[in-house]
Amino acid sequence: MEVTNCFLRTFDDLVVLKTDKGQGELRDVTVRKCVLWNELAHALSLGAELREPLTNVLFSDCDVIHDKGRAWVMRIYNTDTAPVKNVVFDNIRVDEARQLISVWIGKDVWSKQASADM
Repeated sequence: MEVTNCFLRTFDDLVVLKTDKGQGELRDVTVRKCVLWNELAHALSLGAELREPLTNVLFSDCDVIHDKGRAWVMRIYNTDTAPVKNVVFDNIRVDEARQLISVWIGKDVWSKQASADM
């Protein structure tokens, strides 16, 4: 799957990959040459709903021109048990942001799987 050469402006998430239970593995995703304007949530992110494997994700050559979101511009946010492998943020230019990057693995309000599964 590719998202390329676009301008995105949203009030919520911009490019956020999620894998809910029963949807199967998501792999080989490229987000490249995009201009992003975020008002509330996240510009480039994985999660929180990661319940199936996610592999080979490339965010590359993107411009975040305005990010007034409540959280991070770039984020990996795994609140369930899906394995996440080979994620690359490369040549991401950020003009304005409150918080730049976060990696979170653990339980949160979005978790659906029991603690014993973690």
